[in-house]
Amino acid sequence: MKRFLIILYLLLSLNVHVFSQTNQDKFKEEIESYVTKLSTITDKNQKSFYYNKIGYIYWINLKDYDKALEYFELSIDKNKEVKNENGLYNIYTNMASIYNEKNDFDKALKFHGKSLIVRKSIGNKDIIFDGFYNIAILYSQNGDFTKSNKTLMDCLEIAEELKNKKYVKSCYALLSKNYENLGQSENSLRYFNLYSTLESTILNEEIAKKEKEADNKVNKVIKEKTYIANKNKTLEKELK
Repeated sequence: MKRFLIILYLLLSLNVHVFSQTNQDKFKEEIESYVTKLSTITDKNQKSFYYNKIGYIYWINLKDYDKALEYFELSIDKNKEVKNENGLYNIYTNMASIYNEKNDFDKALKFHGKSLIVRKSIGNKDIIFDGFYNIAILYSQNGDFTKSNKTLMDCLEIAEELKNKKYVKSCYALLSKNYENLGQSENSLRYFNLYSTLESTILNEEIAKKEKEADNKVNKVIKEKTYIANKNKTLEKELK
């Protein structure tokens, strides 16, 4: 029995390896096809599109971070040329995430900072909030809970300005966690209670919204049936 289990384990391990290798080959072939397309393309937006696709495959599928960064840099150059700020802040954020996965905190912070500058240039408060929140998470993940909390205050200011309860809730949750890690249990509990209260409020609002939508659908059906019934009665009177 023991020998059978060992053989089964070896066979399964071999299958996993073969499957993984097959997937890797597939992704490499996909990259080759994009590189071929790039050699025939002159449009800068299209070039940026394919640089991004190649970067994503190297990052997400092949875990080749250096190659991913290389192609994202190429995409940045094209996005700058066509002044595509939406593309820029997203790529900077991706690069920050890669550096974070490589445990290079300084470069991760640098690229989140670049992303935030572009977000501010665009002026959309939602994406500015995301930019600050990404930095707050990065500080928290790397153990600088004080700087994370300071950044969260910027997040909260924007969230309250937007009157976005879900943004505020996210800030409260991370503040509670940070204060717990700082050993400040009173502050941690205060923000946890704020988080819990807001979570209940959001849940009740969503339930009320769904109930209202359901009522509206029922009322619509009733109105349609009433309309059809009245129309049929009118038609019957005309036929008599």
